[in-house]
Amino acid sequence: MKGNAYNWKLPDIETLHNLYWDGKMSAASIARQFGVTVGAVKNKLNRYAIPMRNMSDAQALIANYISLPPEGLAFIDGLLLGDGCIFPNRYFTSAQYKHSDKHPSYIIWLANELENMGFDVSFKHYNRASRLSTLNYRDLMVIRQRWYPEGQKRVPHDINIYPITLFNWYIGDGNYHPPASDGGGEQVSIAMEYDEQGKDLLRTKLHELGIPNTNHKTGIYIRSVGRKRFFSYMATAFMAIPDCYRYKFPERYYHGVE
Repeated sequence: MKGNAYNWKLPDIETLHNLYWDGKMSAASIARQFGVTVGAVKNKLNRYAIPMRNMSDAQALIANYISLPPEGLAFIDGLLLGDGCIFPNRYFTSAQYKHSDKHPSYIIWLANELENMGFDVSFKHYNRASRLSTLNYRDLMVIRQRWYPEGQKRVPHDINIYPITLFNWYIGDGNYHPPASDGGGEQVSIAMEYDEQGKDLLRTKLHELGIPNTNHKTGIYIRSVGRKRFFSYMATAFMAIPDCYRYKFPERYYHGVE
């Protein structure tokens, strides 16, 4: 039996009205509570001329919310400087964070960090990559608008490079070449290809942190005089380096500030 045949299971209209409006329950949650279809709930409300919520209000009622502290936003900014992405839902009211990586252990590490912030996270491992995604959150849509002002990913003009921001960015897009046996010197760089204006802004921010750098066609090269400051600054985030990405750090920084 479907639809209106379920109406006998629903409470009287006054109770139904109170559940829907005063109790702020959605039609779907009422349907689940009384074991009927969503259509049965809507039909009874319509029969008694009880107004329904508009789409925006209905979405807000069932939306997920997460309150991120400043350090949480700094963490997300670092991910977004690299390969992290935020995708909106079809109504552009909420969004979810997504991340892919070739190392399953890194995705597990990242999932743990995001879950500690309060995110509901799921991930899957495939042959060539592991992929993580969160639920849709209203708060992520705000971050999405800041990072994708015209639908294209751009470095926000108000970004700050905190230690955790630089740490996540470097984990995602950094490159480290240790001194070579043939006398070649140590090299450190971070990729930044999608936003030239943003790259200039980030170079300035690094200079302001006391990290001299130069422009590279595919990113930012950290000059030799700035490398100690570069790695020491990240170390003050007090984050354990994921084992799969230890190769991006000189061994002398494995356990904190040199």
